[in-house]
Amino acid sequence: MKMKLGLISLAMAALMSFALTGCGTEPVQETEYTIKNTEKVVFSATPSEKEIQVQMEDGGVQKLEVLLDKELYDPTMLIVDDYNFDGYMDIAFPANYNEYNKIYQLWLYNSKTAKFEENADFVNYSNPEIDAKNKQIKAVQYADAVTTSSAVYEWRDGALFCLETEVTTQNENGEEIHMHMVYNEKTKQMESVEVESVEDEKE
Repeated sequence: MKMKLGLISLAMAALMSFALTGCGTEPVQETEYTIKNTEKVVFSATPSEKEIQVQMEDGGVQKLEVLLDKELYDPTMLIVDDYNFDGYMDIAFPANYNEYNKIYQLWLYNSKTAKFEENADFVNYSNPEIDAKNKQIKAVQYADAVTTSSAVYEWRDGALFCLETEVTTQNENGEEIHMHMVYNEKTKQMESVEVESVEDEKE
């Protein structure tokens, strides 16, 4: 069955309205992480409740402002990885999280300026995971007990571009609804994909 765009828009609107709320943790002592950046750039990143201080091997210092509430602060959540697949390590740190969803601030290393630059839009993606093999970012959001959305992105012109989305939820009768859309490079639009019903899959 092909899903109507109106239904997809309604489900996506519901997901966008879902607000993250934190579960408190005790403050942790500041920790320094020394990172060897793929043989190209060496730096240490020291997170605190207010900022991440980056000390470059060449002596340069950069301070990255942290948005996370101090009640949620945990320095072990700092991540260093190549998020945009350019061969240089980047820095990610939670902006907010709860039991199910986690959003991150992301600072991408710019080899031309030798600085970490924040990608302001990255906080819009829940539970992001790196797919290094396909050079993609995958995100999943748990809106409620029955509604889950996922998406696949790739970098285009310095921004994440959506290639595929899936939403699984239930209607008022408890019946599962599955919506799947894929970007069509020819039409330049997201198009719904025909999905077999749960009953058909069981047969």
